[in-house]
Amino acid sequence: MGSIWVLGFVLSFRERSVVHRSRLKAEGTRAMGKRKSRAKPPPKKRMDRLDTVFSCPFCNHGTSVECRLDMKNLIGEAVCGICQERFSTSITALTEPIDIYSEWIDECERVNTVEDDGA
Repeated sequence: MGSIWVLGFVLSFRERSVVHRSRLKAEGTRAMGKRKSRAKPPPKKRMDRLDTVFSCPFCNHGTSVECRLDMKNLIGEAVCGICQERFSTSITALTEPIDIYSEWIDECERVNTVEDDGA
């Protein structure tokens, strides 16, 4: 009872279901009751690297200011390779070279406005 002849062999119900599932896999269809697989999320986009070389606010030479981060001592430094002007500031773990350069520019503007007001 419940057996079937396949290629001259008698198959039980369990053997028939295995043959049926393997045939479905070969055909590319799913067996009944099987859940759909979840689609993989798209890969994350890589962020572009920020600049580490900038133009000097004193000599206006392009790409002459290099910003370095010393994470061990938590000091950030911007140095112009042409006129040797320097700016140092304290940093955190989230600080980027653009932050040091921006602080230097802000400090230059603050000093210039104080000198203009006093004169």
